[in-house]
Amino acid sequence: MGQLMGDLTFITATDNVTKSFYYKIYDADSGLFVKIWSDEVISFPKFKNLINAGSGELFVGLARKFDDFGEDVDVKLNNRVEVYVIDRDNPDGLLYFQGFISGYKPIVSFGEESVGVTIWGFNNELARMILRDAAGNTTITYNSYDPSAIMKDVIDKYRAIGGTLNYDDDSIDLTNTTVSYTFNTNTIQECFDKIIELCPIGWYFRIEASGTIHLHPKKDTADHTFNLGFEIRGLGTFRRIEDIVNRVLFIGGGNPALFRKYENTGSQNSYGLHEVKKVDQRVTTIATAETISNRIIDSKKDPEIRSIFRITDNNGPDTDEGYDIESIKVGQTLQVKNLKESVKTTTLWDIGVWDVDVWDQTITASAADILQIVSVEYKPDFVIVEASSRLPQISKRIEDVNRNLEVTQAINNPSSPS
Repeated sequence: MGQLMGDLTFITATDNVTKSFYYKIYDADSGLFVKIWSDEVISFPKFKNLINAGSGELFVGLARKFDDFGEDVDVKLNNRVEVYVIDRDNPDGLLYFQGFISGYKPIVSFGEESVGVTIWGFNNELARMILRDAAGNTTITYNSYDPSAIMKDVIDKYRAIGGTLNYDDDSIDLTNTTVSYTFNTNTIQECFDKIIELCPIGWYFRIEASGTIHLHPKKDTADHTFNLGFEIRGLGTFRRIEDIVNRVLFIGGGNPALFRKYENTGSQNSYGLHEVKKVDQRVTTIATAETISNRIIDSKKDPEIRSIFRITDNNGPDTDEGYDIESIKVGQTLQVKNLKESVKTTTLWDIGVWDVDVWDQTITASAADILQIVSVEYKPDFVIVEASSRLPQISKRIEDVNRNLEVTQAINNPSSPS
């Protein structure tokens, strides 16, 4: 059903939810506004956002003729698309997705003609642009930087070569740590991944629909509080040891090469040996190898308990139920209030001994803890939220260690390509 608003008709989610969407199109070359897609849209927006990554692709169906669908006008490769939602919480419209047209296909099916348009989030740029400075050098060294400063500088350089995403004064927090690192012919995505690794445990980045990049630590309090039967209509919690790591063999650079072993014996006694190899030829100091290895063990020595929630939208006929699902963002925290508190158990947090104890809880108790949102799958009527919580742990990370990393990987590369 279409809902008339001014002189435009917007696509409405379902008969049970009062929610409308419209799409603003901007020309890829000039940046000028081209058109609004509204009543001709025959699909609902469905996509997924991931922590430390961005949004997945969005497919839009248009009711247009096979041989006359606006090719190279509004349906044009690289055209920017902004998706807005209008509902009770956002009567003036909320920008909820932004990306570029990556492909399209006209379709004839049983006599019906339409056009399918694929839109990718601008986070996809990160994997296809190489970090370089104004002189074209692809080897960039950061000595004694806060990881947040590295993030800002990487974004500045990425924008200088045509990148779309940006940051503002409040979107990137200081970590209050000092690190050093050299990037050598790395994509922007690889740089972001390494920056997260250089941050203290619990730090993450997310990309807003506006194109703003955020870098923040995980909060100790809940951004969102839900109740079963009201906001939450489905809950599944599972526990796994597939990705446990309790021993790291670190292989670095130098002559002879740096080769170190780090482990957590308490985790090994409880869950068996889970050993990985970490290779980074740019690391030549024991302190740096220890920092990186212990960060891996700190975050993965315990089983992961992950919960999946189906959270219904609050724009249905019953105004007392549901939640403003557009306010839920990856990296934020959530808590469920009305699980059975009687099954909660006591952890060893206050008496635990590093490298000996591991912390354990029942699966129900962990589902009631404060969890971090790692993905949000959006649909007009509800979202599927995946949230994870590692059990309490002590970090061995030396916060202000200066990582004197040398470029031995691709060491024979010139400073810039010819």
